[in-house]
This record gives sequence, C-alpha cells and structure tokens, in this order.
Amino acid sequence: MTDMARYSASGKRLDAAGERDYLLSALRTAAARERLVVNLIETIGTSLRHRMIDNDAALKWLAEENLLDFLQFGPSEKTGGPS
Repeated sequence: MTDMARYSASGKRLDAAGERDYLLSALRTAAARERLVVNLIETIGTSLRHRMIDNDAALKWLAEENLLDFLQFGPSEKTGGPS
C-alpha cells in the first residue's frame, strides 16, 4: 500500500488492524454496489421480456444508469496472442 492509503478519510493514521477493517469495509461496499448493478440490469431485462418497456426505453434506462458499457454487441475484442 502507498503511504497515502494508510490514512482514514478523517486523516487518522491506521494501524494494521485498522487498515484491514478499512479495506474490508471498502470491499463490502464494492460488493453491495455490484449487486445493485446486477439487480438493475436484471430489472431492465425482465421489464423488456414482459413487454413493459420497449427496446428504446430499455436502452434509455441503461444510459441513465450508466450501464451501457456492460452491454456487448457483436464478438468480443481479443487482446494479445497471435493474429
């Protein structure tokens, strides 16, 4: 970790246990955010499947939630390896 990461948001120096607790808290927060993203995508998909919204509304909803980057249309891009 960098020296900067060894301080809490309030500016207090963290000991090893404090660093661990802070990191665990950040990981729990990140996991909760990811579950929210999954729930939003599933809700939009379910609404589209049951014809509650049309394609344009689904795409607009995804754009409003900044989730368009999660969609992949067409083949994935290959990185590295032989051409």
